[in-house]
Amino acid sequence: METLPNKKQLHSKNKLEFRQFLLGDKKNSIIFKKKIDEIRSKIVKYEVVIDSLFEERAKAEQKDIFWHEASIKNYEEGIAEFKKEIKKFTYYYNMSRGKIKKEVGKITDEDIVRAKEVPIDLFMPCNASKQSQNRKYYKCPLHNEKTPSFVYYTDQNSYSCFGCSIAGDNIDLYMKLNNCDFITAIKELIKL
Repeated sequence: METLPNKKQLHSKNKLEFRQFLLGDKKNSIIFKKKIDEIRSKIVKYEVVIDSLFEERAKAEQKDIFWHEASIKNYEEGIAEFKKEIKKFTYYYNMSRGKIKKEVGKITDEDIVRAKEVPIDLFMPCNASKQSQNRKYYKCPLHNEKTPSFVYYTDQNSYSCFGCSIAGDNIDLYMKLNNCDFITAIKELIKL
């Protein structure tokens, strides 16, 4: 019997590749459908418990009503979480069956990966003043300075400025330099 991936697999370094494999196979739609049905049966069980708690609350003494209401609230929160899970697995189910396509103007995980691969020095407004192994030193483009305090780590494609105490990746820097949002930064970086 096929099973769903565990959390470690879903949150691994190769999450994008794993999702592409998982969602690209129509056989996996059966797994998602089973998971949706399983969650729906849990919701029905929770609703039965809530109904019985309402009946018990009607018969309970005043001092015990608080505990019944707290239990009801916990079960209702559980149902809300289950509904979120159903929404997620329904999306996965539809993706695995090819029913959901990339919408025009939207970004995908692949776009983000491609954008993260664009080297920072490709869009830096100035040239590096010093270079060593996997680091390049610049005057920070985010504040005025006389000596370079901005370090670009070429192996990680990230930066850190010791003058203004900021750090981040290439997408973050592009957003700051061009005063734009995340989606715009992704779209512009993949064009470079």
